[in-house]
Amino acid sequence: ATFTQVNVLCFGGSNGSIDLSVTGGTAPYTYLWSNTATTQDLTGLIAGTYSVTVTDAVGCTTSVTVTITQPALLVASETHSNVICHGGSTGSIDLTPSGGVGPYTYLWSNAATTQDLTGLIAGTYSVTVTDANGCTATVSVTITEPALINLTITDPAPVCLPATVDITAPSVTVGSDPGLTYTYWQDAAATLSLGGPNSIGASGTYYIMGTNAAGCSVIKPVVVMVNPKPTAILSGTGIICIGSPKTLTITFTGTGPFNVTYTDGTNIFSLTNISANPYQFDVSPTVNTTYTLTSVNDKFCSNSSAGSPISVTVIIPPAPIRLPTVSVQANTNQLLSARVPTAGYTYLWTPPSGLSSTTIFNPTFNFNQTVNYLITMSSPNGCITVDTMRVAVATPAALEPDIHVPQAFTPNNDGHNDKLMPFTVNIRELKFFKVFNRWGQLVFQTNTIGTGWDGMFNGKPAVVDTYTWMAEGVGFSGQTIRRTGNTALIR
Repeated sequence: ATFTQVNVLCFGGSNGSIDLSVTGGTAPYTYLWSNTATTQDLTGLIAGTYSVTVTDAVGCTTSVTVTITQPALLVASETHSNVICHGGSTGSIDLTPSGGVGPYTYLWSNAATTQDLTGLIAGTYSVTVTDANGCTATVSVTITEPALINLTITDPAPVCLPATVDITAPSVTVGSDPGLTYTYWQDAAATLSLGGPNSIGASGTYYIMGTNAAGCSVIKPVVVMVNPKPTAILSGTGIICIGSPKTLTITFTGTGPFNVTYTDGTNIFSLTNISANPYQFDVSPTVNTTYTLTSVNDKFCSNSSAGSPISVTVIIPPAPIRLPTVSVQANTNQLLSARVPTAGYTYLWTPPSGLSSTTIFNPTFNFNQTVNYLITMSSPNGCITVDTMRVAVATPAALEPDIHVPQAFTPNNDGHNDKLMPFTVNIRELKFFKVFNRWGQLVFQTNTIGTGWDGMFNGKPAVVDTYTWMAEGVGFSGQTIRRTGNTALIR
Protein backbone atom coordinates (compact mmCIF):
# COMPACT_ATOMS: atom_id res chain seq x y z
CA ALA A 1 0.00 0.00 0.00
CA THR A 2 1.18 3.55 -0.86
CA PHE A 3 -0.12 6.93 0.27
CA THR A 4 -0.11 10.62 -0.41
CA GLN A 5 -0.38 12.94 2.62
CA VAL A 6 -1.36 16.60 3.11
CA ASN A 7 0.02 18.11 6.27
CA VAL A 8 -1.88 20.61 8.55
CA LEU A 9 -1.50 24.18 7.22
CA CYS A 10 -1.71 26.09 10.49
CA PHE A 11 -0.65 25.11 13.93
CA GLY A 12 -3.54 23.47 15.77
CA GLY A 13 -5.51 23.07 12.54
CA SER A 14 -7.39 19.92 11.37
CA ASN A 15 -7.03 20.05 7.63
CA GLY A 16 -4.49 17.21 7.18
CA SER A 17 -5.38 14.24 4.93
CA ILE A 18 -4.09 10.78 3.80
CA ASP A 19 -4.84 9.38 0.33
CA LEU A 20 -4.18 5.54 0.50
CA SER A 21 -3.55 3.43 -2.63
CA VAL A 22 -3.63 -0.46 -2.41
CA THR A 23 -2.34 -2.91 -5.00
CA GLY A 24 -1.86 -6.70 -5.02
CA GLY A 25 -3.71 -9.28 -2.95
CA THR A 26 -7.30 -10.12 -3.66
CA ALA A 27 -9.84 -7.39 -3.61
CA PRO A 28 -11.95 -6.25 -1.96
CA TYR A 29 -9.93 -4.70 0.81
CA THR A 30 -10.84 -3.64 4.30
CA TYR A 31 -9.13 -0.93 6.36
CA LEU A 32 -8.65 -0.40 10.03
CA TRP A 33 -6.95 2.81 11.06
CA SER A 34 -5.37 3.53 14.41
CA ASN A 35 -8.02 6.15 15.03
CA THR A 36 -10.66 3.37 14.44
CA ALA A 37 -11.58 4.79 11.02
CA THR A 38 -12.39 2.05 8.41
CA THR A 39 -12.31 4.22 5.30
CA GLN A 40 -9.57 3.92 2.70
CA ASP A 41 -8.62 7.62 3.02
CA LEU A 42 -8.61 10.05 5.94
CA THR A 43 -9.39 13.80 5.96
CA GLY A 44 -9.78 16.52 8.61
CA LEU A 45 -6.76 15.29 10.43
CA ILE A 46 -4.82 17.08 13.13
CA ALA A 47 -1.09 16.64 13.35
CA GLY A 48 -0.06 13.16 14.52
CA THR A 49 0.91 9.59 13.47
CA TYR A 50 -1.69 7.42 11.84
CA SER A 51 -1.33 3.64 11.05
CA VAL A 52 -3.62 1.49 8.97
CA THR A 53 -3.99 -2.33 8.46
CA VAL A 54 -5.24 -3.34 5.04
CA THR A 55 -6.83 -6.84 4.76
CA ASP A 56 -7.71 -8.44 1.36
CA ALA A 57 -10.45 -10.92 0.60
CA VAL A 58 -8.40 -13.99 1.56
CA GLY A 59 -7.24 -12.49 4.83
CA CYS A 60 -3.83 -11.29 3.74
CA THR A 61 -2.75 -8.04 5.50
CA THR A 62 -0.32 -5.18 5.09
CA SER A 63 0.31 -2.13 7.35
CA VAL A 64 1.27 1.49 6.65
CA THR A 65 2.18 4.31 9.10
CA VAL A 66 1.79 8.02 8.11
CA THR A 67 2.90 11.07 10.15
CA ILE A 68 0.89 14.29 9.55
CA THR A 69 2.92 17.39 10.47
CA GLN A 70 2.03 21.08 11.23
CA PRO A 71 4.07 24.29 11.17
CA ALA A 72 5.16 25.95 14.39
CA LEU A 73 2.65 28.35 15.99
CA LEU A 74 2.58 31.72 14.19
CA VAL A 75 3.30 34.42 16.74
CA ALA A 76 4.33 38.10 16.61
CA SER A 77 6.24 39.83 19.34
CA GLU A 78 6.86 43.58 19.58
CA THR A 79 8.94 46.20 21.27
CA HIS A 80 7.77 49.80 21.20
CA SER A 81 8.83 53.29 22.14
CA ASN A 82 6.27 55.67 23.61
CA VAL A 83 5.86 59.33 22.62
CA ILE A 84 8.53 61.40 24.34
CA CYS A 85 6.62 64.69 24.70
CA HIS A 86 2.92 65.30 25.13
CA GLY A 87 1.31 65.82 21.77
CA GLY A 88 4.38 64.59 19.89
CA SER A 89 4.70 61.89 17.18
CA THR A 90 7.86 60.08 18.20
CA GLY A 91 6.29 56.72 19.04
CA SER A 92 7.40 53.50 17.20
CA ILE A 93 6.66 49.74 17.09
CA ASP A 94 9.25 47.07 16.15
CA LEU A 95 7.37 43.86 15.19
CA THR A 96 9.05 40.40 15.07
CA PRO A 97 7.01 37.50 13.59
CA SER A 98 7.92 33.81 14.12
CA GLY A 99 6.43 30.39 13.40
CA GLY A 100 4.07 29.68 10.59
CA VAL A 101 5.42 29.62 7.05
CA GLY A 102 7.15 32.64 5.61
CA PRO A 103 6.95 35.09 3.97
CA TYR A 104 4.64 37.24 6.07
CA THR A 105 2.32 40.11 5.23
CA TYR A 106 1.06 42.84 7.60
CA LEU A 107 -2.07 44.94 7.94
CA TRP A 108 -2.17 47.60 10.68
CA SER A 109 -5.24 49.32 12.09
CA ASN A 110 -3.97 52.61 10.63
CA ALA A 111 -3.88 50.92 7.17
CA ALA A 112 -0.08 50.63 7.15
CA THR A 113 1.33 47.40 5.59
CA THR A 114 4.92 47.67 6.79
CA GLN A 115 6.37 45.33 9.39
CA ASP A 116 7.33 48.22 11.72
CA LEU A 117 5.75 51.62 12.43
CA THR A 118 7.43 54.93 13.26
CA GLY A 119 6.32 58.57 13.77
CA LEU A 120 3.37 57.52 15.90
CA ILE A 121 1.20 59.69 18.13
CA ALA A 122 -0.27 58.28 21.31
CA GLY A 123 -2.94 55.64 20.71
CA THR A 124 -3.65 51.92 20.31
CA TYR A 125 -2.43 50.17 17.16
CA SER A 126 -3.28 46.56 16.15
CA VAL A 127 -1.73 44.43 13.39
CA THR A 128 -2.69 41.18 11.68
CA VAL A 129 0.28 39.07 10.52
CA THR A 130 -0.51 36.56 7.76
CA ASP A 131 1.92 33.78 6.70
CA ALA A 132 2.26 31.97 3.36
CA ASN A 133 -0.41 29.42 4.39
CA GLY A 134 -2.91 32.15 5.27
CA CYS A 135 -2.42 31.62 8.97
CA THR A 136 -2.82 34.80 11.06
CA ALA A 137 -1.69 36.26 14.34
CA THR A 138 -2.90 39.53 15.87
CA VAL A 139 -1.02 41.92 18.16
CA SER A 140 -2.30 45.11 19.84
CA VAL A 141 0.11 47.78 21.06
CA THR A 142 -0.71 50.92 23.09
CA ILE A 143 1.59 53.91 22.60
CA THR A 144 1.45 56.32 25.52
CA GLU A 145 2.58 59.92 26.05
CA PRO A 146 3.52 61.85 29.17
CA ALA A 147 1.15 64.41 30.69
CA LEU A 148 1.30 67.97 29.36
CA ILE A 149 3.94 70.06 31.08
CA ASN A 150 2.35 72.25 33.70
CA LEU A 151 3.68 75.75 33.12
CA THR A 152 1.76 78.25 35.26
CA ILE A 153 2.36 81.94 34.55
CA THR A 154 1.30 84.71 36.91
CA ASP A 155 1.63 88.18 35.38
CA PRO A 156 3.87 90.36 37.53
CA ALA A 157 2.44 93.39 39.26
CA PRO A 158 2.60 96.65 37.26
CA VAL A 159 5.41 99.02 38.13
CA CYS A 160 6.07 102.70 37.54
CA LEU A 161 9.11 104.08 35.77
CA PRO A 162 11.98 104.12 36.46
CA ALA A 163 11.34 100.71 38.09
CA THR A 164 11.68 97.53 35.97
CA VAL A 165 10.04 94.09 36.00
CA ASP A 166 11.84 90.78 36.67
CA ILE A 167 10.01 87.93 34.89
CA THR A 168 12.65 85.43 36.09
CA ALA A 169 11.32 85.83 39.64
CA PRO A 170 9.97 82.53 41.09
CA SER A 171 6.62 84.20 41.77
CA VAL A 172 5.99 84.43 38.01
CA THR A 173 6.19 80.60 37.50
CA VAL A 174 5.01 79.43 40.91
CA GLY A 175 2.78 76.34 40.60
CA SER A 176 4.63 74.94 37.56
CA ASP A 177 6.13 71.43 37.38
CA PRO A 178 9.32 71.14 39.41
CA GLY A 179 12.61 70.79 37.61
CA LEU A 180 11.70 72.92 34.59
CA THR A 181 14.38 74.99 32.90
CA TYR A 182 13.15 78.43 31.76
CA THR A 183 14.12 80.52 28.76
CA TYR A 184 12.70 83.90 27.78
CA TRP A 185 11.56 85.11 24.37
CA GLN A 186 10.11 88.07 22.52
CA ASP A 187 7.79 85.97 20.33
CA ALA A 188 5.55 82.92 20.68
CA ALA A 189 7.60 81.01 18.10
CA ALA A 190 10.71 81.36 20.30
CA THR A 191 12.82 82.79 17.48
CA LEU A 192 13.80 86.08 19.17
CA SER A 193 15.58 85.71 22.48
CA LEU A 194 14.73 88.27 25.19
CA GLY A 195 17.72 90.05 26.63
CA GLY A 196 17.62 91.15 30.27
CA PRO A 197 14.46 89.30 31.34
CA ASN A 198 15.25 90.23 34.93
CA SER A 199 15.06 93.97 34.18
CA ILE A 200 12.33 94.75 31.65
CA GLY A 201 11.63 98.45 31.25
CA ALA A 202 8.87 98.48 28.61
CA SER A 203 5.29 97.29 28.69
CA GLY A 204 4.43 94.40 26.42
CA THR A 205 3.71 90.70 26.05
CA TYR A 206 6.73 88.45 26.44
CA TYR A 207 7.06 84.64 26.47
CA ILE A 208 8.43 82.07 28.92
CA MET A 209 9.38 78.57 27.77
CA GLY A 210 9.58 75.75 30.32
CA THR A 211 11.63 72.64 29.36
CA ASN A 212 11.74 69.38 31.36
CA ALA A 213 14.52 66.79 31.65
CA ALA A 214 13.20 64.91 28.60
CA GLY A 215 13.64 67.99 26.45
CA CYS A 216 9.91 68.62 26.19
CA SER A 217 8.82 72.24 26.37
CA VAL A 218 5.81 74.51 26.45
CA ILE A 219 5.70 78.30 25.93
CA LYS A 220 3.25 80.76 27.43
CA PRO A 221 2.83 84.57 27.40
CA VAL A 222 3.49 86.88 30.31
CA VAL A 223 2.11 90.43 30.30
CA VAL A 224 4.38 93.16 31.65
CA MET A 225 3.14 96.65 32.48
CA VAL A 226 5.71 99.39 33.05
CA ASN A 227 3.75 102.59 33.40
CA PRO A 228 5.18 106.08 32.98
CA LYS A 229 4.66 108.49 35.83
CA PRO A 230 1.63 110.71 35.30
CA THR A 231 2.15 114.41 34.69
CA ALA A 232 -0.07 117.40 35.26
CA ILE A 233 0.32 120.88 33.79
CA LEU A 234 -1.51 123.76 35.43
CA SER A 235 -2.54 126.74 33.32
CA GLY A 236 -4.74 129.78 33.80
CA THR A 237 -2.44 132.68 34.64
CA GLY A 238 -4.49 135.86 34.46
CA ILE A 239 -6.15 138.81 36.08
CA ILE A 240 -9.48 138.82 37.92
CA CYS A 241 -11.56 141.30 39.84
CA ILE A 242 -11.89 140.68 43.53
CA GLY A 243 -14.90 138.50 44.23
CA SER A 244 -14.80 136.95 40.76
CA PRO A 245 -13.77 133.33 40.09
CA LYS A 246 -10.78 132.37 37.95
CA THR A 247 -10.90 129.11 36.00
CA LEU A 248 -7.70 127.07 36.15
CA THR A 249 -7.01 124.12 33.84
CA ILE A 250 -5.05 120.93 34.54
CA THR A 251 -3.87 118.86 31.57
CA PHE A 252 -2.89 115.28 32.41
CA THR A 253 -0.85 112.47 30.90
CA GLY A 254 -1.44 108.96 32.20
CA THR A 255 -4.46 106.76 32.81
CA GLY A 256 -7.39 108.17 34.78
CA PRO A 257 -8.91 108.65 37.19
CA PHE A 258 -6.48 111.24 38.55
CA ASN A 259 -5.92 112.76 41.97
CA VAL A 260 -3.94 115.97 42.47
CA THR A 261 -2.83 118.21 45.29
CA TYR A 262 -2.02 121.87 44.88
CA THR A 263 -1.13 124.80 47.08
CA ASP A 264 -1.83 128.51 47.07
CA GLY A 265 1.31 129.14 49.10
CA THR A 266 -0.54 128.84 52.38
CA ASN A 267 -2.95 125.93 52.19
CA ILE A 268 -2.88 122.55 50.44
CA PHE A 269 -5.94 121.38 48.51
CA SER A 270 -6.92 118.02 47.01
CA LEU A 271 -8.90 117.17 43.90
CA THR A 272 -9.87 113.50 43.64
CA ASN A 273 -11.35 110.99 41.20
CA ILE A 274 -10.90 113.24 38.16
CA SER A 275 -11.99 111.61 34.89
CA ALA A 276 -12.03 114.66 32.60
CA ASN A 277 -8.85 115.57 30.74
CA PRO A 278 -8.25 118.48 30.64
CA TYR A 279 -9.94 119.30 33.94
CA GLN A 280 -11.10 122.77 34.99
CA PHE A 281 -11.84 124.20 38.42
CA ASP A 282 -12.45 127.68 39.84
CA VAL A 283 -10.53 129.62 42.44
CA SER A 284 -11.50 132.96 44.00
CA PRO A 285 -8.46 134.53 45.61
CA THR A 286 -8.77 137.88 47.36
CA VAL A 287 -5.11 138.77 46.93
CA ASN A 288 -2.47 138.08 44.29
CA THR A 289 -1.87 134.34 44.53
CA THR A 290 0.53 131.78 43.07
CA TYR A 291 -0.85 128.25 42.58
CA THR A 292 1.46 125.21 42.31
CA LEU A 293 0.67 121.52 41.74
CA THR A 294 2.47 119.45 44.39
CA SER A 295 1.54 115.89 43.36
CA VAL A 296 -0.46 113.86 40.88
CA ASN A 297 -1.36 110.20 40.73
CA ASP A 298 -3.26 108.23 38.11
CA LYS A 299 -4.69 104.70 38.07
CA PHE A 300 -1.23 103.15 38.34
CA CYS A 301 1.45 105.60 39.45
CA SER A 302 2.16 108.74 41.41
CA ASN A 303 4.42 111.72 40.79
CA SER A 304 5.43 114.15 43.52
CA SER A 305 7.46 116.42 41.28
CA ALA A 306 6.20 119.97 41.55
CA GLY A 307 4.70 121.52 38.46
CA SER A 308 5.30 125.00 37.12
CA PRO A 309 3.43 127.65 39.15
CA ILE A 310 0.83 130.02 37.74
CA SER A 311 -0.14 133.40 39.11
CA VAL A 312 -3.54 135.03 39.49
CA THR A 313 -3.52 138.80 39.91
CA VAL A 314 -6.47 140.27 41.82
CA ILE A 315 -7.66 143.77 40.95
CA ILE A 316 -9.73 145.81 43.43
CA PRO A 317 -12.05 148.13 41.44
CA PRO A 318 -12.89 151.66 42.57
CA ALA A 319 -15.54 151.86 45.28
CA PRO A 320 -18.92 153.11 44.05
CA ILE A 321 -19.85 156.73 44.88
CA ARG A 322 -22.81 159.03 44.48
CA LEU A 323 -21.86 161.81 42.11
CA PRO A 324 -23.00 165.35 42.85
CA THR A 325 -26.57 166.15 41.85
CA VAL A 326 -26.87 168.03 38.57
CA SER A 327 -29.64 170.66 38.44
CA VAL A 328 -31.01 171.65 35.02
CA GLN A 329 -33.94 173.40 33.47
CA ALA A 330 -36.49 171.18 31.74
CA ASN A 331 -35.77 170.35 28.10
CA THR A 332 -32.41 172.04 28.24
CA ASN A 333 -29.24 170.37 27.00
CA GLN A 334 -26.91 169.52 29.86
CA LEU A 335 -23.61 167.65 29.48
CA LEU A 336 -23.24 164.96 32.15
CA SER A 337 -19.94 163.34 33.10
CA ALA A 338 -19.11 160.03 34.80
CA ARG A 339 -15.80 159.14 36.45
CA VAL A 340 -12.88 157.89 34.35
CA PRO A 341 -10.77 155.72 36.75
CA THR A 342 -8.36 154.60 34.00
CA ALA A 343 -8.33 154.32 30.26
CA GLY A 344 -10.41 151.59 28.60
CA TYR A 345 -13.51 151.67 30.80
CA THR A 346 -16.93 151.15 29.20
CA TYR A 347 -20.16 152.70 30.45
CA LEU A 348 -23.85 151.94 30.68
CA TRP A 349 -26.34 154.55 31.93
CA THR A 350 -29.74 153.35 33.10
CA PRO A 351 -32.48 154.28 32.60
CA PRO A 352 -31.91 155.74 29.13
CA SER A 353 -34.51 158.50 29.57
CA GLY A 354 -33.37 161.90 28.32
CA LEU A 355 -29.86 160.82 27.33
CA SER A 356 -28.23 161.31 23.94
CA SER A 357 -26.29 158.06 24.51
CA THR A 358 -26.20 155.43 27.26
CA THR A 359 -22.75 153.98 26.45
CA ILE A 360 -20.40 156.99 26.73
CA PHE A 361 -19.01 158.63 29.85
CA ASN A 362 -20.41 162.11 28.97
CA PRO A 363 -23.91 161.94 27.42
CA THR A 364 -26.10 165.00 26.91
CA PHE A 365 -29.22 165.22 29.07
CA ASN A 366 -32.39 166.87 27.72
CA PHE A 367 -35.59 165.92 29.53
CA ASN A 368 -38.44 167.42 31.46
CA GLN A 369 -38.32 165.13 34.50
CA THR A 370 -35.87 164.42 37.29
CA VAL A 371 -33.97 161.12 36.78
CA ASN A 372 -31.77 159.04 39.10
CA TYR A 373 -29.15 157.29 36.97
CA LEU A 374 -27.09 154.17 37.62
CA ILE A 375 -23.73 154.42 35.88
CA THR A 376 -22.21 150.96 35.39
CA MET A 377 -18.48 151.23 34.70
CA SER A 378 -16.63 148.13 33.44
CA SER A 379 -12.84 147.96 33.41
CA PRO A 380 -10.90 146.19 30.62
CA ASN A 381 -10.52 143.26 33.05
CA GLY A 382 -14.24 143.06 33.69
CA CYS A 383 -14.31 144.77 37.08
CA ILE A 384 -17.58 146.60 37.64
CA THR A 385 -18.33 149.69 39.67
CA VAL A 386 -21.80 151.23 39.79
CA ASP A 387 -22.02 154.95 40.58
CA THR A 388 -25.22 156.96 40.93
CA MET A 389 -26.13 160.45 39.72
CA ARG A 390 -29.27 162.47 40.22
CA VAL A 391 -30.28 164.97 37.55
CA ALA A 392 -32.86 167.33 39.08
CA VAL A 393 -35.12 169.13 36.59
CA ALA A 394 -36.66 172.44 37.66
CA THR A 395 -39.88 173.14 35.74
CA PRO A 396 -41.00 176.81 35.79
CA ALA A 397 -44.67 176.87 36.68
CA ALA A 398 -45.34 179.81 34.38
CA LEU A 399 -44.34 177.95 31.18
CA GLU A 400 -47.21 176.79 28.99
CA PRO A 401 -47.09 173.17 27.79
CA ASP A 402 -45.52 172.82 24.37
CA ILE A 403 -43.64 170.39 22.07
CA HIS A 404 -40.52 171.47 20.16
CA VAL A 405 -38.69 169.45 17.46
CA PRO A 406 -35.35 170.54 15.90
CA GLN A 407 -35.34 171.54 12.24
CA ALA A 408 -32.34 169.29 11.53
CA PHE A 409 -30.36 166.41 13.09
CA THR A 410 -27.12 164.56 12.25
CA PRO A 411 -27.22 160.81 13.07
CA ASN A 412 -23.46 160.24 12.75
CA ASN A 413 -22.83 158.76 16.24
CA ASP A 414 -20.64 161.63 17.39
CA GLY A 415 -22.69 162.06 20.58
CA HIS A 416 -24.23 165.34 19.45
CA ASN A 417 -27.66 165.75 17.87
CA ASP A 418 -27.64 162.05 16.84
CA LYS A 419 -31.37 161.52 17.36
CA LEU A 420 -34.51 163.37 16.29
CA MET A 421 -36.75 163.63 19.36
CA PRO A 422 -39.45 165.93 20.67
CA PHE A 423 -38.45 168.29 23.49
CA THR A 424 -41.43 168.64 25.80
CA VAL A 425 -42.31 171.52 28.09
CA ASN A 426 -44.75 170.77 30.89
CA ILE A 427 -45.96 167.68 29.01
CA ARG A 428 -46.88 164.83 31.33
CA GLU A 429 -47.69 162.31 28.58
CA LEU A 430 -46.53 161.93 24.97
CA LYS A 431 -49.33 160.37 22.96
CA PHE A 432 -47.18 159.91 19.87
CA PHE A 433 -44.26 161.25 17.89
CA LYS A 434 -44.26 160.07 14.26
CA VAL A 435 -41.83 160.72 11.40
CA PHE A 436 -42.73 160.29 7.69
CA ASN A 437 -40.64 160.40 4.52
CA ARG A 438 -41.66 162.38 1.43
CA TRP A 439 -43.71 159.40 0.18
CA GLY A 440 -45.79 159.27 3.31
CA GLN A 441 -44.12 156.15 4.74
CA LEU A 442 -43.91 155.98 8.51
CA VAL A 443 -40.21 155.66 9.32
CA PHE A 444 -40.35 156.04 13.12
CA GLN A 445 -42.78 156.43 15.99
CA THR A 446 -42.65 156.47 19.81
CA ASN A 447 -44.74 157.52 22.80
CA THR A 448 -41.84 157.65 25.24
CA ILE A 449 -40.50 161.07 26.25
CA GLY A 450 -36.75 161.22 25.73
CA THR A 451 -36.72 158.61 22.93
CA GLY A 452 -35.91 159.66 19.38
CA TRP A 453 -35.26 158.45 15.83
CA ASP A 454 -31.65 157.40 15.09
CA GLY A 455 -31.95 157.91 11.31
CA MET A 456 -32.34 154.20 10.47
CA PHE A 457 -35.15 152.79 8.32
CA ASN A 458 -35.66 149.09 7.60
CA GLY A 459 -32.24 148.33 9.07
CA LYS A 460 -30.40 150.82 6.83
CA PRO A 461 -29.43 154.47 7.16
CA ALA A 462 -32.22 156.68 5.82
CA VAL A 463 -31.36 158.92 2.88
CA VAL A 464 -30.49 162.57 3.35
CA ASP A 465 -33.80 164.38 2.90
CA THR A 466 -36.49 166.44 4.58
CA TYR A 467 -38.91 164.46 6.77
CA THR A 468 -42.31 165.38 8.15
CA TRP A 469 -43.12 164.83 11.81
CA MET A 470 -46.29 164.88 13.90
CA ALA A 471 -46.47 165.00 17.70
CA GLU A 472 -49.26 165.01 20.28
CA GLY A 473 -48.99 165.29 24.04
CA VAL A 474 -50.99 166.05 27.19
CA GLY A 475 -50.00 168.94 29.46
CA PHE A 476 -49.97 168.84 33.26
CA SER A 477 -53.33 170.65 33.21
CA GLY A 478 -54.86 168.07 30.87
CA GLN A 479 -54.81 170.11 27.70
CA THR A 480 -53.89 168.39 24.39
CA ILE A 481 -50.97 169.83 22.45
CA ARG A 482 -50.53 168.95 18.75
CA ARG A 483 -47.59 169.99 16.62
CA THR A 484 -46.34 169.20 13.10
CA GLY A 485 -43.34 170.25 11.10
CA ASN A 486 -40.38 169.33 8.89
CA THR A 487 -36.85 168.29 9.83
CA ALA A 488 -33.79 167.83 7.63
CA LEU A 489 -31.64 164.68 8.00
CA ILE A 490 -28.05 165.71 7.45
CA ARG A 491 -25.04 163.34 7.30
